[in-house]
Amino acid sequence: MTGVVYNGGPIPYGHRPTKDKTGRLLVEEDEAVIVRAAFQAFLDNESLSTASKWLNENGFKLRKQMDNGGKFRLGHFMVDTLHHILTSKAYIGVRVYKTKEGKKESKVVWEAIVDEGIFVKVQEKLKKNLSKKKPHSIQRYPYILSVCTS
Repeated sequence: MTGVVYNGGPIPYGHRPTKDKTGRLLVEEDEAVIVRAAFQAFLDNESLSTASKWLNENGFKLRKQMDNGGKFRLGHFMVDTLHHILTSKAYIGVRVYKTKEGKKESKVVWEAIVDEGIFVKVQEKLKKNLSKKKPHSIQRYPYILSVCTS
């Protein structure tokens, strides 16, 4: 099997290091179920906030602490936590790393958690949502100086 091995840094949620094979990660199936649910919740709800709310209301919980230098997690889904999971190529078996020339990507030696087709659909929806304009209305700008009265 060819590919990049794990060589430090935060371990992607849903993975655990192996004790016998240095540089390989195993899928932690209990957490992988949550990762897959996060992708599906976003596709079903079409917004980060609604998907986060749905995941929390339906009992999907994150591990409270990441391994190997990762940031502290609160244990529940927030918009930024969900966005981080949905945009991480680690879940399709790709490692993104920086070089002097810029960012590069390589296949990894461990198993992917999410199907690449689902990952691509999520990225397209995230990009579409980014450029979605919200309607202008008095409810959006309830401030006295935002409304011109003649």
